[in-house]
Amino acid sequence: MAARKLLIAFVLQFIFCSLAISQSKRVSNVYLAEKFHHFANPDATLDHQHYFGKMSADMGLSVSSEMDLKQTIVGENGYTHFKYQQLHRAIPIFGNIYILHEKAGKVVTANGRYSPQVNADTNPSLDAETALKLAQYAMQATTYENHLPTPSLCLIDPAFPKMSRLCY
Repeated sequence: MAARKLLIAFVLQFIFCSLAISQSKRVSNVYLAEKFHHFANPDATLDHQHYFGKMSADMGLSVSSEMDLKQTIVGENGYTHFKYQQLHRAIPIFGNIYILHEKAGKVVTANGRYSPQVNADTNPSLDAETALKLAQYAMQATTYENHLPTPSLCLIDPAFPKMSRLCY
């Protein structure tokens, strides 16, 4: 039963993001997402707490973007890995996770995915309840009405396919 609920939640999220429930706004004619960018830290004095404050201009992060620490993993090799989720106006950008690898309190390398210069509208054209009803209708879902996930806003990579997508 739990697996069925998980499957339904996944399918609903997929439908939310791929149907006309989303809205679009042109970002650029250039593909802007930095995928799995990996580099050595140019400033050996930076720790993970100060990294984005110092490097955001070099990375091209817009002033409305922020990196939210989601997970800290202590490795057996002396490294600590800090996973950050990119947010745009407090809304997560799906799939944009950036990882800082720190040793002895200093960031040594970084890699992951982020979108520079995000400029996306974060005002939904539908409320969460309407989006959920549209997804139920599209799936012809009637059996699982009491087991539906709680929708939350997210942005689908605003640089691909050159359109931002705000969805639930």
